[in-house]
Amino acid sequence: MKLIYIPFFIICVLAGSCTTGNLGFQEAIDRNNRKLETEEQRRDAEFLVEATDYNILLRELAEKTSGKAYARVVSDFAAKNLQDHQTMAERIRDLAKDKKISLPSEAGDRHRNMVNDIEQATNKNVDRVYLNTIELVQERLIRLYENAALNANDAEIRSYAAAQLDIIRSHNRRSQEIRKQLI
Repeated sequence: MKLIYIPFFIICVLAGSCTTGNLGFQEAIDRNNRKLETEEQRRDAEFLVEATDYNILLRELAEKTSGKAYARVVSDFAAKNLQDHQTMAERIRDLAKDKKISLPSEAGDRHRNMVNDIEQATNKNVDRVYLNTIELVQERLIRLYENAALNANDAEIRSYAAAQLDIIRSHNRRSQEIRKQLI
């Protein structure tokens, strides 16, 4: 009996496909491109990878801002964003698991500058930097989710994208309101 499991274990280790490990953005895209059969599945997977990448970024930004924000309203808003994006992350993970799609576990390098801007901002400046940054990210996210809600091949992915749009739009409106309130 052990002889059967040992070769399987060796194949898994050599292939690197039995666990997701710490995948970056491009590694998740590449893994999905190799294992998914159709172009439609690959496009749906690309949406989930992209959505996860932005979600990780928004959680990192919220975590760094919630304890550093100058205005209480910004700190509270960052905490609410963190909570909402943790819930979204769980839903994305469940959907990806059902569809056998690999997701990144860390934000891509393309977002590193945004996180660095928050880390380097002074307490008085962090509110402005955070609000400007997340507005930019949310606008990109809205376009990404609108496209998926209309064009994803998989009905569950379309439904997920459509359902999340209200939350993302709400965050975008609130960040604009707070920025206007603070200026």
